[in-house]
Amino acid sequence: MVSQRRLPFLSLGLFVLAWALPGQAFSQGKGTPTQWRAAVSDASLSVDIRYAYLDSLYWHYKAGKDNESYLEWVDTLKATSKAPLPAPMVSLITKKSAACLIRQGSLDDALQLLSTQINSWKDDRSVELADLLGYRAEQEWKARNEDGGFQQDRFSNILGHVLSDLNQAMEIGVERNDRGLQDEIHSKLATVYKDLQDWETALFHYQEIILNSENRFKQAQARVNWAAIDLLDPRRIDPTTLTYLEEARDTFRELYNINRNDRYQNAIGTTTYNIADYHFNASDFDNAER
Repeated sequence: MVSQRRLPFLSLGLFVLAWALPGQAFSQGKGTPTQWRAAVSDASLSVDIRYAYLDSLYWHYKAGKDNESYLEWVDTLKATSKAPLPAPMVSLITKKSAACLIRQGSLDDALQLLSTQINSWKDDRSVELADLLGYRAEQEWKARNEDGGFQQDRFSNILGHVLSDLNQAMEIGVERNDRGLQDEIHSKLATVYKDLQDWETALFHYQEIILNSENRFKQAQARVNWAAIDLLDPRRIDPTTLTYLEEARDTFRELYNINRNDRYQNAIGTTTYNIADYHFNASDFDNAER
């Protein structure tokens, strides 16, 4: 039995197409919300450009806690588009619309929105379908404590829904030989089993990323998360834990030297914290203080 100390874990992020990077125009300070709204309404512009401005509005409205306005501009984009929106764009818009509804306190409406889109794609077996399945599972799992979420019957239903969605998403990832998608779903499954205190299953999913991912950052994250679970039991002194942490920190440092991104710097700090914790458990106090 492991103790209940909380240690830093790192979460995996899903990389998307360049035009889908969040708030690109907004973060660069180009234009004003009035100009962005005009661009979203302008059917003469390409759908990619209009989406970029819609995304800027998303971050603008999110900062102002105005979630309803984003949903209205989503409707505008859809109503004025000359052709169906590309599936990757639909997936991202659906997730952001669901996020707005959740922030409004309308979880059921958010899940219904996701379910409607998922059902429309159920025969496609696409990466976008898997993405929405994973997102729906993640949001339902996060909300499990609400309204007496740990009543056994309701909790069992939620867990069943979540695992069904994630397992379907994993099947699609395997069918399409999409390693990035598989990494993402393994990470979500690991989170669920970690929350259930099913440590062995959580470790299995992190190990799948460590052994098979094609992304060095994701592998390093998984090493940190694997080690963080092992460190929950201060009586365990497993050299593999220290090896994983040192390898992960080396990777984060290499990536930071290439691109001085805050997430790499934060990951270095988290990993260093866990390395110190390992040395503390081993009563190696000199190294713990370094």
